[in-house]
Amino acid sequence: MTFTDPLSIITLVPLLSGLLLLILPNVLPQHISQRMQSSVRNVAIGLSTAVFALTTLIFLGTIGQIDWLSIGMGS
Repeated sequence: MTFTDPLSIITLVPLLSGLLLLILPNVLPQHISQRMQSSVRNVAIGLSTAVFALTTLIFLGTIGQIDWLSIGMGS
């Protein structure tokens, strides 16, 4: 199994980071956990923005490879 495929990365990064952000505050000591809970939202927003940017770049790369002038209509 390879994790260099963009679709695997797009799928696994939110799942694994979400699990990590849910589990980590429960495992860490109380004083560290309280400080971490305030930054969990920022980390989640950052990861979702990165995944959005990656999917946008993949889309733009795919749509840019289409030769729009040579599309045959009805053939």
